[in-house]
Amino acid sequence: MDAGWSGSDSHFHLFSLLAVLACEGVGRWLRYVLRLAPADLPGGPGALPRRPRPYEVAILSGPRTLVEVAVERLCRRGALSISSEGRLMIHAPVPDDAPFIERRVYDGIVNGANTRSALVLRAAPAIATLKRTLVQRGWVLDDAQARWARWSPAIPFAVLLAVVAGHLLRVQGCRAPPGQSVALLVFVFVLGSQQLLPVWRTVQGDKVFADLQAQQAVDDEAEGAPPRG
Repeated sequence: MDAGWSGSDSHFHLFSLLAVLACEGVGRWLRYVLRLAPADLPGGPGALPRRPRPYEVAILSGPRTLVEVAVERLCRRGALSISSEGRLMIHAPVPDDAPFIERRVYDGIVNGANTRSALVLRAAPAIATLKRTLVQRGWVLDDAQARWARWSPAIPFAVLLAVVAGHLLRVQGCRAPPGQSVALLVFVFVLGSQQLLPVWRTVQGDKVFADLQAQQAVDDEAEGAPPRG
């Protein structure tokens, strides 16, 4: 009887491992499909500006990178400085021609925000304004699309976790489950949790981001190259 149960558990563990691979594939497919932008949106490599501004590249990396670029530019323009302890400090008034994102970051620092997370919250209106344009181009997901693309790939793992847990309760009852079954539960849970990564760009946005980075690298190299004799 014990041997029969052992054989049954072995088959179930093998089935579960195969199911994990299937869930991984389904999760990746769901994430890809949910990040596809509608085909009629005007975004695409042909819509790229010839010389992209820093914020057009930064917003594609996400809000934290956008704030970091704003801080860097404010420091370069003399409005901010960094103390020896690594804290941001007001050094001069914000420039009159500063973009909205720089003004929001500057105001945040004036009001005591000194971490990336706090500055992202302070700069939320400016981030939303920049994001709206890229959502219309099909490069960045809107909030609803981002939630679906983030949570949906974990659904197959949640179903599998419920199946495995239900099997253990039915077979083991009140007894402590064997180590292999516990390890399987933990394995499924960890893989499912890894699916919950934040999602920002669309598939088209990934291509545009790569093109913008390549274009910016070429422009930077051209600017730094010595003049031809």
